[in-house]
Amino acid sequence: MLPIVLILFLASSAFANISLAKVDVYNVDEIPPVPDNGLAKNFDGGETSVYMQNEYQIIKDLGKRPDKNSQTLAISQAFALFGELAYGIPGDACASANLINAYVSGNKAALRNALDIYVLNLVSKIDAIAQLARDPNSLKYTTGIRGNCAGGGRIYRFEAAWDAIRSSVSPLQADLINEEYCATKRLYNAFYVQNNNIGAAITASSLPPTLKVTKFASDALHNLLRAIAYKGNVRAAAAVAKAQLLQAASNIKL
Repeated sequence: MLPIVLILFLASSAFANISLAKVDVYNVDEIPPVPDNGLAKNFDGGETSVYMQNEYQIIKDLGKRPDKNSQTLAISQAFALFGELAYGIPGDACASANLINAYVSGNKAALRNALDIYVLNLVSKIDAIAQLARDPNSLKYTTGIRGNCAGGGRIYRFEAAWDAIRSSVSPLQADLINEEYCATKRLYNAFYVQNNNIGAAITASSLPPTLKVTKFASDALHNLLRAIAYKGNVRAAAAVAKAQLLQAASNIKL
């Protein structure tokens, strides 16, 4: 066993390149366990881009905020992010992009239809997350969800959507949301499809109607996270979460 390990704290944000912030030396037996929300343990951060990891850190920071709105935003974005990362082969972002465009258009009929499809898409991703929790290698060769839209959902009204998102958040969230806007824009403009998909998923999951759905189902979604983290009955918790999401999509007012 190594007598010491070096722990590097890397300070990164959407506004600056990664830089070395601090180096501490610990005896290996003194290192505290890293808290885990139950989802991240199935993913290798070395395989993801810096901006994806920025998103993950922002989600964790939002979840630590004491207000309910920040926590709702965190859980909505968490399932969006890990739903995209669950599959070994990326799908597309049609459901997210269509929801974004429908919301920005102001057409309530189009928004209702797009939200229903988005929630059905999210329900499928929860199935994937639950399967991954039971068997981390089960989806390695599985392709993500694909729809039928121009450019695979890589083109949508990004700036208009984030104008709406930033205008809807409270001052308690503004610092992290401004940082997230920058990270998500880089994902939106990235070359690789998985980056684009995650940018669209984070954007769609942050829209006001999506947050209404998440808030309605928040208890069930938190229970699913706990089941994953503590090796509980993930299948049952996922079933309840999916039912709550579908009920919310049918009942919320737009």
